[in-house]
Amino acid sequence: MYSFDKDLWHVRGRARVDSETQEDAEEKRSESPTSAVGAEAPRELPNELSAPYEVPQFPIEQIEKKLLIQRQLNVKAAECAQSVRSFAGSEAGGALEEAVRLRIPDDDEVDIVLPHFQRVAISGEDTSGVPLEDLQQASSYLVQALEIRKRYMEMSQQSYSTITARFVRNMEADAPQNHLPTVKVPKSHIADHIVHPPFKENKDPWECPNPDAKGYTIKSDRGVFNLYRQEGGVESRVPYKYITLTQYIQDMNTMCNMIADGPLKSFCYRRLSYLSSKFQLHVLLNELRELASQKAVPHRDFYNIRKVDTHIHAASCMNQKHLLRFIKKTLKNHADEVVTLHKGTPMTLKAVFQSMNLSTYDLTVDMLDVHADRNTFHRFDKFNAKYNPIGESRLREVFLKTDNYMNGKYFARIIKEVAFDLEESKYQNAELRLSIYGKSPTEWAKLARWAIQYDVHSNNVRWLIQIPRLYDIFKSNKIMNNFQEFLSNIFQPLFEVTNDPNSNIELHKFLTHVVGFDSVDDESKPENPMLDPDVKIPEQWDDEENPPYAYYLYYMYANMTVLNHFRKEQGLNTFVLRPHCGEAGPVQHLVCGFMLAENISHGLLLRKVPVLQYLYYLAQIYIAMSPLSNNSLFLNYHRNPLPEFLARGLCITLSTDDPLQFHFTKEPLMEEYSIAAQVWKLSSCDMCELARNSVLMSGFPHEMKQYWLGPNYMKEGVAGNDITRTNVPDIRISFRYETLLDELTNIFKSHLSAYQYSNGPAPSTPPPPNINAPIVSLKRPSLVPLEELSAAASFLTEALDLRRRYMEVSHQSFPPDLASFLAAHKTSSSPRHHVSPNVVKAMKEWDYDAVDLQMAATPNDNLAYEFDDIPSKWSEITISTAHEEASENPDKMSNNVRTSFGSQEDTEANLQESSDPWSCVIPSNKNYVYRWHGGVVHIYRNEFDMQVSQPLNYQCVPFNQYVEDLNKLGEMIANGPLKSFCYRRLSYLFSKFKMHVLLNEIHELALQKAVPHKDFYNIRKVDTHIHAASCMTQKHLVRFMKRALRQRAGEQVALRGGRPCTLRSLFRDMRLEAHDLNVDLLDVHAVKNFTLTTRSYTRCGLCSSTYTSTCTTSTSICTMYTR
Repeated sequence: MYSFDKDLWHVRGRARVDSETQEDAEEKRSESPTSAVGAEAPRELPNELSAPYEVPQFPIEQIEKKLLIQRQLNVKAAECAQSVRSFAGSEAGGALEEAVRLRIPDDDEVDIVLPHFQRVAISGEDTSGVPLEDLQQASSYLVQALEIRKRYMEMSQQSYSTITARFVRNMEADAPQNHLPTVKVPKSHIADHIVHPPFKENKDPWECPNPDAKGYTIKSDRGVFNLYRQEGGVESRVPYKYITLTQYIQDMNTMCNMIADGPLKSFCYRRLSYLSSKFQLHVLLNELRELASQKAVPHRDFYNIRKVDTHIHAASCMNQKHLLRFIKKTLKNHADEVVTLHKGTPMTLKAVFQSMNLSTYDLTVDMLDVHADRNTFHRFDKFNAKYNPIGESRLREVFLKTDNYMNGKYFARIIKEVAFDLEESKYQNAELRLSIYGKSPTEWAKLARWAIQYDVHSNNVRWLIQIPRLYDIFKSNKIMNNFQEFLSNIFQPLFEVTNDPNSNIELHKFLTHVVGFDSVDDESKPENPMLDPDVKIPEQWDDEENPPYAYYLYYMYANMTVLNHFRKEQGLNTFVLRPHCGEAGPVQHLVCGFMLAENISHGLLLRKVPVLQYLYYLAQIYIAMSPLSNNSLFLNYHRNPLPEFLARGLCITLSTDDPLQFHFTKEPLMEEYSIAAQVWKLSSCDMCELARNSVLMSGFPHEMKQYWLGPNYMKEGVAGNDITRTNVPDIRISFRYETLLDELTNIFKSHLSAYQYSNGPAPSTPPPPNINAPIVSLKRPSLVPLEELSAAASFLTEALDLRRRYMEVSHQSFPPDLASFLAAHKTSSSPRHHVSPNVVKAMKEWDYDAVDLQMAATPNDNLAYEFDDIPSKWSEITISTAHEEASENPDKMSNNVRTSFGSQEDTEANLQESSDPWSCVIPSNKNYVYRWHGGVVHIYRNEFDMQVSQPLNYQCVPFNQYVEDLNKLGEMIANGPLKSFCYRRLSYLFSKFKMHVLLNEIHELALQKAVPHKDFYNIRKVDTHIHAASCMTQKHLVRFMKRALRQRAGEQVALRGGRPCTLRSLFRDMRLEAHDLNVDLLDVHAVKNFTLTTRSYTRCGLCSSTYTSTCTTSTSICTMYTR
């Protein structure tokens, strides 16, 4: 099987209209709908002739050559039908076909072309790499988990991956079998395309609809607020559904049992490893195409695409230098302003600093001491203390709080300065987190008044509300009596203002800019991660012990669910749950996040739980990761799993968390991207993908996302990507989409087959063994541009031919198949593109990869395209034939295996053990004469031939030729493009082998088990590199020396001073007896110091030069035992 990269699949779509206007006239021209690249034509058509007024991307000759090849391919379209059908049967082909089939047609008459790139094809009946029973069981578990999340997301009005939702909905009881329901996405026409920003400059940002009051009664029922209305004098509950605590505990136990299941863990780990290898292959094969796609887009690069900091706290959104300047400026201009009360007495800002014996001159970044250092690692308490500038909580209250004596005046100013910096950067946005502690029901009103009074608003900023898990602190300080008061202080004001917006119009306006809720605190605090069915309800939770994470998150989710139903009925915006999850602590936190949260922050612990990591991938749950924050608190930077998660296809975004503690520059988000790109070698495509993910994850309005990503951004796959706005190539989007379809298709098909098998009749006979193992294959994966490929192929072919010549001259072995390739290469080129039959035979019998090397080295441009109709590889034909034979006669294969392995034992039995091992053929004496010439022996038949210099024709490479060839090889290995090509090929082979092992390990093990009387212990093994002088162990040598000293002590073994010396006298000179010898005294074992390794060959060690006689004696023993 090979990748299907020639035929273009067309689906219904719409024209692209770029939408972004800039202040600069050139930017306006480049972004106008009429001049946008690809506005009237399919994108990324590789062989399209450039318009006269456009600069060609490639040389004219190369474009014409490609057009010629394209015309040849169009003529052969009918002949390629079989290849298309073969590819469609493979995993990658099935995904491509599925992608086309699942596409939702539009009314417009413009085609969208799926991108042209190298796809990895996995052929074979079973591509999972695990036994069928494990696959079916794992699929059932995974489908059950996805159904659980879908139920929780739909109940709470939160988003769920449309791709996964289609597959899950197909498994529901009322859905017809073998049918994938479509998801209706609102169609957007040319008139709907957003060209200008969706916000107006002079519009009041706090203007919002004001619905009528509902007049509902709000009551708490077992910790969840419900709404009641009067109907005929009878109070009835408004039927807003939510998940009960009992159901939640049951589902959580089910999920925890899943992640502990052994076969499921193995299956998920193997699939994640497969995804990593597949992405590595994709990058090796398509990196240059992705880069070319990005270069072809005008006015778009990483710097001017939209990025959102999806996890940043408002109290630390500035860097330490910014805070220092703000404090100095405020102290200089507003020193006499009253800012706080001290024991009931008003204090000015100047008095506050005088009480600390500080002036503006004394303030420095070091004195602020707000930056995290090595002392904060695994010390969350010290990290929290960094929020207090100069270690003074009074300064935090004055400058970084919304609820203080000045109603947060200074905090509003510095937030507006940060927002102004974001507006200046234009392409950076942030979702700042403000705190609601739950101490008082008036907190919401004060926070809203702060935002409205000081007009803390920006089109680049949205708000999230973080709720610290501090009930135990409030309880110990007697601020509240039970956990229900904590929940009432948080959620009751929200229900009241939704019920009657005029009851608090400021809060009503402020909530229109709030995206969702966050749960924050130190996750590493010890707790019981599981909930019992008889857990106390909030009204009864009056202990000083803090409720567990799962308890907090459930009641936030349940109350938010009812609130979302209510706000949706009122026509208002709804909220999402985006907690800190998986940074530390037990893995059950991630189970809660999977069930309850739309997306999460951190997620580091996913690296330890393959089942959850795979589920987060299947459900496409977005994760905001902050590597610099993690580096200072919980996980060193080089161990961060972000690059691994990104490669596997998890929806990852980069965020800053706390710039005040972790960053140095004015643009902390760009600092985060730059460090990640340098440390992990992220490509431009990787960073643009991260940026696009951040916009999709964010809570900015739908109209703004359309403006940033394109009007069709909600569609699946390539149809939802606009490279002119995101700078993410369609190749990367298509790869992610098709890979996800592969995984979901495999899982749901296995689940469906297991369900049908369990409910249908049992088969009468067991199925034949599956010997059709998966094959990882690609078609002509060159990995580099055509020119570099041709040059590299020529160099490598020349180098291989050099080695062949040297090996043949010296009668050493050379691989015969490689020799055949080299011989065929010499006779393959002709002016009329004539191809030698040897090349055809070679291409039929060997892999495409090797043939690719030969074809690229030939001067014929189109030679590689003469063989598009070559049948499948010989290995696949052999496997198919064997599969048919096994189906007809299952015992035939094992009998053949026994026969082939039985011949070896017969050969061993025929060996004559009594024969002389030194017997050999003695040839007749030739009486040849020889003479040295230039360091090389020349052989002559007789003296006369030697005198006339006519040696025998025994070929030898002349020294001058050897030096010339050596210099030529030296130039090759120093060639930059050749080094790059070879490095990429080696990486490709490594990734390909990893995929082979993941897919075929079980097949290989099954074939080994089928062979009788053969395992690793009774197969022949040869130590091909071992020195005779050290072939024994040190224990063996000690025993031998003791035995020789006892039995042959009088034997003469050495000469000393010209006189024979016995073994006994040698040891006597060293004052040693046989009883004294041991391994430590022998001192022959290698030690850590590499320079002393060669000394270990001297038994009993080497002495200093002062003891010359002892040293000589020791050396004599060494020589005696190594002769």
